[in-house]
Amino acid sequence: MKQSNRSAVGVGVFLSLWLLVSGTALAKDTAQMTANLTPQVKEITGKSRIELDEARYPHFKSFEAGTQPECEEYLAAKHEGKVENGTATDGLSLAPIHLKSKFSGKAAQESEADFVPVEEFKYKLAIPKEYRKTAKVIVTWTMEVFGNSPAAMEIENKLCEGAWYGTSIQAFPEGYSVISRCIVNSDMKNPKGEAKISMPPGEERTHVSTPPPPPSPPCEPVMTGSALIMPDDYNGELPASLIIEIYWKNDSPLTVFSPANSRQMTITLMPLDREL
Repeated sequence: MKQSNRSAVGVGVFLSLWLLVSGTALAKDTAQMTANLTPQVKEITGKSRIELDEARYPHFKSFEAGTQPECEEYLAAKHEGKVENGTATDGLSLAPIHLKSKFSGKAAQESEADFVPVEEFKYKLAIPKEYRKTAKVIVTWTMEVFGNSPAAMEIENKLCEGAWYGTSIQAFPEGYSVISRCIVNSDMKNPKGEAKISMPPGEERTHVSTPPPPPSPPCEPVMTGSALIMPDDYNGELPASLIIEIYWKNDSPLTVFSPANSRQMTITLMPLDREL
């Protein structure tokens, strides 16, 4: 998406939130409003490329001339959430990638995909004392997120027990997401806002000795999020400072990345109704 389009999206979100939080302030008399500070705006651009590894197994679509039919049937079965002792018992296709295969007892990755900070999207905002019971803080962010199919996953000695021979066709269907959240003062349990975008399907991969087919150009989805931070979130009074961050998480079978200069975060302090 072009920069102008991303800016238009951000402006639209900002205006909607502005109307929401400033409606009550417009009802105050003009004399009181003249004592308020003007809104303070901080804009941050993510200048580096960031990426996340795949978070799910591929769909093991089909097997040709495989030597372990029982294991292949298990790999091809879609995971529906049945887990025992860290093992996916009902099937491995599209399961979270930290779950173990019931045939090999191994997982493709040791740890579960989780939220991690978006590099450069962190800012400490000071709240003037006289506005801590009335000010509102609006956070908006946009991220271009691309997805690519990872290399085909090996079967032998990793997902099936011991030697395995054959051809595995692996697919990366649509319908799985990348998620971002606004986190304030490191409180991961209470995000202030969340954005989610569904990733497109990826190119199929083939686990054989010949090279995989060339990938098609990745799609270009844009994720947009917003958060509203109010005194009511903190028992009626904002703290002296807010450390505002954006985190993101991959929940798709694709590897995902956000290119340099394709992310924008805007933080606006609206010092309404000064406490005299």
